[in-house]
Amino acid sequence: MSAGGAGEVSVEFIDKMGLLNGTCGGTFPASVSFHESIIIDENEDQTIEHPLISEIIKECVHHYGGEHYSRIMVEDIPDVGRSVVSYNGSTPLRLATTVEGAGSGVSLIVSPDPVAGYDTVIYKGQNAGYMETPLTYPGELIMKAGGTVTQLLDEIVSTLGNYEYFYDAEGVFHFRQIKNYQATGSTPLNFTEKVKVEVTTSAGTEYQEVDADASLQSLYLPRFSNSGFMNEFSDASLVTSINFNPNYANIKNDFIVWGTKTANEDAHSMVRYHLAIDSRPKEIKVPTTKDEVALIGDNYSLCHKDIREVRDKNNTKLLIRYQIYPGTLDYLNEVWGDRVAPPLEECFPELDSSYHFNWREELYRRALLAYGSSTEGSYYDEELMAEWRNLYDPTSTNLNKGSDSFQKAWEDYYGEQDEAMPWFGYTIDVKLSPEKVRYWLDIIDTTSALGQYSVSRIGRRSKIVENSKINKVFEATIPDIVYFENKDGDEQLLKNIEYYLKIGQLYCPLTSDMMVNFNEEPSYGTCYEEVRALLYNHCIYNASININCIPIFYLDVNQIVKINLPEMGIVGDYVLNSFNWAIGNTQTMSLSLNEAITVV
Repeated sequence: MSAGGAGEVSVEFIDKMGLLNGTCGGTFPASVSFHESIIIDENEDQTIEHPLISEIIKECVHHYGGEHYSRIMVEDIPDVGRSVVSYNGSTPLRLATTVEGAGSGVSLIVSPDPVAGYDTVIYKGQNAGYMETPLTYPGELIMKAGGTVTQLLDEIVSTLGNYEYFYDAEGVFHFRQIKNYQATGSTPLNFTEKVKVEVTTSAGTEYQEVDADASLQSLYLPRFSNSGFMNEFSDASLVTSINFNPNYANIKNDFIVWGTKTANEDAHSMVRYHLAIDSRPKEIKVPTTKDEVALIGDNYSLCHKDIREVRDKNNTKLLIRYQIYPGTLDYLNEVWGDRVAPPLEECFPELDSSYHFNWREELYRRALLAYGSSTEGSYYDEELMAEWRNLYDPTSTNLNKGSDSFQKAWEDYYGEQDEAMPWFGYTIDVKLSPEKVRYWLDIIDTTSALGQYSVSRIGRRSKIVENSKINKVFEATIPDIVYFENKDGDEQLLKNIEYYLKIGQLYCPLTSDMMVNFNEEPSYGTCYEEVRALLYNHCIYNASININCIPIFYLDVNQIVKINLPEMGIVGDYVLNSFNWAIGNTQTMSLSLNEAITVV
């Protein structure tokens, strides 16, 4: 109290999240298991039930946060989820689509031989589709004593992915998917140097071939819809200041994600995805003469060379190095071994010349020549030497046309060899079962928009993540079919059919005998999705700005804001992360935003 008798009172406010984060509530007094509950009936018999994820959120916020049910909004989380199922029958499963009113059903036949009309073939071990199941939490969800509701919600967000929770201006709790952000994207398995993209012209929509490098980065970056934006800053007079705050220390250009693939309880193997912003090898081809036969690298692409093993003459099992053939050998001590990398022109003579070069194969061949010699290799040599031939082997798929060749396998699956041409050289799992792939390397070339962060410009800055919740490199290719067991009679069967017809979903009823041939596949995260998140957080996310402007009270977080202030040097789309406006006489609001890559 001052000498004049006046007093000064300081009051600090917190929002309703304090009821959930332990500040004013939301603390668990004891260890609590949320993924299951034990029900005891009147006879004292116990049954274990697994509550829905939506129920877990509602009950937790209600009981431990003191929020009324009517003020808890759980959105975008269905009560029924889908589990991926694989087919384990020894005889191929053949499917045919039958049109029924507004939707379609699927009939199936188990037959080793082709059957007219049954064009989709599913073999043992392949993903066959889905089965619907209550959307419960996968695994254990146990909170220790002293934990908080927000910690529980963070665990659920980590499992679901692209979700958020908050209280709105009316004090209503929301748990929902983040708006305007799409967490899914195409699997970047592009096998030629050209890719087809959709282009809208005056004549309509068509597909045009473009360089793969020109479109590759869009496969990795988060996609924001530009169908609308919350606000546009185009009048500099309404903005008092803008600060551009790049986080240079956080910038990375080399990302490696490790996961664990479990075949059974005793068998575990690592899966890996490597993405770098670096220079891709380019095809260089000069006229071939006897004098030029040994030219490599910048002078002549190794994809056009013939590479063989060099082994010790006195111990033929000892691999010394690899060498371009024909070459000079010390015949006193060395002998030629197996042919490991023939010219791709020889491997694929029936294909267009665009298939006679593969930049990953080029890097692999450079690694071969660096092996056991004084030749300096590249950063990618060890992983390519270990993994690349498990993905791509032109020597086995074309030169040896046998029952195990790609062409034969493709004909067995699809009947037409011509459709397989872009895939020649790759193992059949790459096309038909990408979820079985253990390794992938991709390079975003320096010619892309992200080239400013490339290895050649700022040096290699690596970010390596090992995540036990990741169990595959790519998401599986899954037929969009929902199977269900027909065990409750015709009445329930008709109800199920009516439901799937109403939503336009392909469906297939199964007998009890057929149900035993379908296994639920455990699924967690993918290396590809984790790499996408790392790329965004360590490249794009570094372009952040702070704006002080007049108060705009309709703004909300996780929404697109367009900034068009060329006089200040900032033009582009940004995601609003947070905003602050002090109660009182202040005339400005502060905004924190990060750059968004917008896809039309």
